Amino acid sequence: MSRRFDETPACVSRDVELFFTPGYEQAAIRVCEQCPIREQCLAEAMSVERPSLRFGVFGGLTPEERTALWRTTRACADCGQSLAGEAVGRKRCEPCQAVYRRESKRAWRPEVAA
Repeated sequence: MSRRFDETPACVSRDVELFFTPGYEQAAIRVCEQCPIREQCLAEAMSVERPSLRFGVFGGLTPEERTALWRTTRACADCGQSLAGEAVGRKRCEPCQAVYRRESKRAWRPEVAA
């Protein structure tokens, strides 16, 4: 993560292994609880990490906790509607997906009518 923060993270003076070593999650979470940029750290992690490749403690959450949060906060890439309960790989809600398919067909085959 390359974003700069206005305040100093609580983890800056800690051994990075604390946040990535199985069995030390609770100790890492305690450090995060004291951090002035905990929410920013979590938001940054959620915005850049791939759901299938989560590891370490960020923003006070374990990979499993971040996955659960991601599943309940996902939103349609086009309209922003919640995708909670939808298949994990979905990026669009059903109405936006239908529009996307129609537009894609037109782009490849201009003779296809709406």
